[in-house]
Amino acid sequence: MCLLQDHQGHLQSNEIVCPYHGWIYDLNGRLKKALRLKSIEQFKASKIRLKPIAIHTIGPFIYLNLNFLNHSTIENDLSTIEHIHKKYLQSTNYEQMQFVTRESYPVKCNWKIFVDNYLDGGYHVPYAHKQLDSILNMNEYKIVIEDGKSSVQYCTGSQRTQGSVIFAYIYPNLMINRYGSFMDTNIVVPIDECNCLVHIDYYYCPQTTTKSVEENERNDSRRVQKEDIYLCENVQLGLQSQAYDTGRYVPTVEHAMHSFHQTLFNELESYYDNHMK
Repeated sequence: MCLLQDHQGHLQSNEIVCPYHGWIYDLNGRLKKALRLKSIEQFKASKIRLKPIAIHTIGPFIYLNLNFLNHSTIENDLSTIEHIHKKYLQSTNYEQMQFVTRESYPVKCNWKIFVDNYLDGGYHVPYAHKQLDSILNMNEYKIVIEDGKSSVQYCTGSQRTQGSVIFAYIYPNLMINRYGSFMDTNIVVPIDECNCLVHIDYYYCPQTTTKSVEENERNDSRRVQKEDIYLCENVQLGLQSQAYDTGRYVPTVEHAMHSFHQTLFNELESYYDNHMK
């Protein structure tokens, strides 16, 4: 049962009330009140509590570890994100960003195709994203693989982007895009082998821009998303066709994609060896 009706996790009081049977918990997860339980033997409210979730704050984001069997590894698990934060994002003052809205797109492709599209080193940008290409200095485009679970693509842009543009990828399905007074994050959720759901959260800096400018920027982002969805869905159709054969990597731009494939292969192979044999 979801105890929070607001998807942003806001509470109206210092209590968490289950909407099903009205059980009330304090903010430490301890049960304070449960109705019609007086006749139950050996029931002690003090023994009932919500499962704790380890959390960690990096920049403006709160990360949750839902592995209830091992809370102690959260800092190790987040070391990659901490590194990207310190090296690339912290200097952009992205902690000042204010959340605007979430938009979600169902995409008729395997989730890995969407990630591949993100990690092709800007290879498709001049051909598929004409407007985006016009504000990026693609001749300065750089790709850095920080480790097997993260990579960063960056370049400078026009006056509209106010300097550097950063596209940071965190394995397996998180992307953080920082540009000018704006930021958006992409979270790719697998549905099945041919479908995924992409959540895009938009942010802006109210100290340096206006809401109307943010809305215009979001409209431009929607155009890019539609262009990418078209590409990804057609790649899915191609992979399912009888004409498909294995392709080649372009080593000057697609090394972040290759790193993603290596990491995914290693993890799948490890899981198979440990659980399937």
